This record gives sequence, structure tokens and C-alpha cells, in this order.
Amino acid sequence: MIIVVNPAAGGGRAGREWPRLASLLRAGGLQFEERITSRPGDATKIAREAAATGCSLVVAAGGDGTVNEVVNGILTAQARELPCLGTLPMGTGVDLCRTVGIPSDPLEAAAILGNGTRRRMDVGRITCAG
Repeated sequence: MIIVVNPAAGGGRAGREWPRLASLLRAGGLQFEERITSRPGDATKIAREAAATGCSLVVAAGGDGTVNEVVNGILTAQARELPCLGTLPMGTGVDLCRTVGIPSDPLEAAAILGNGTRRRMDVGRITCAG
């Protein structure tokens, strides 16, 4: 599992809270590699590379923008099998998490990652012209 962390999410709250959250997740037995973004587009690139190397789960730790970038990276990867998407809500809006019933508390959301619960979702792509 790779967790893509956007430290700017939630007005910088994600960056401030991530070290403590990462420690708690590891203490709870969750094994992961973390990748910290530093600019727009990083999460897409990281997710694409993770998918291409066979990672089975890519987690977006941030808000809806981070989720959007991670999804775009997964969907544009040259991979035989695409990884699952996970989320740790650390942004301002976290609309996707609210819509699909993922708890707004990152530790509660992490419990879902740890127990392997999965849900199928439709994904669409829109290209705007002009």
C-alpha cells in the first residue's frame, strides 16, 4: 500500500497532522509506504507509478483534489491490473468520503483500509472542448 499525502490539504492541516497519524497507523499494524506531494500533479504521477509497479492499493491522504489526482494517476497507468483507491480524509471538503460513507476521522477511515472492505464505483472521464 502506498499513501499519497498532500500536506497542503485542509489549509495545511494534513501536513501538520500526518506525522502523528502515520505513527498511529504503523502502531496499529498498518504497513505502508508514504509519498509526500510538493506541487500540483505530484499525486497523479505517484499514483500512476504505483499502479505501473503493481501496487494493489493507493491511498489519497488529503481532500477531494488529492483524490482526483490519485484517481487520474490510477486510470492513466499502463498496468495489467489497476490498484484499488483508498482515502484518508484530511482535506476541507472531503465530499467523496461523505458521499460513500467513509468516516471523516482519518483514524476511523484507516480502520476500513485495514479490514479490506471494498466497494465498486463507476468512474467517468469528461473532456471539455473550447
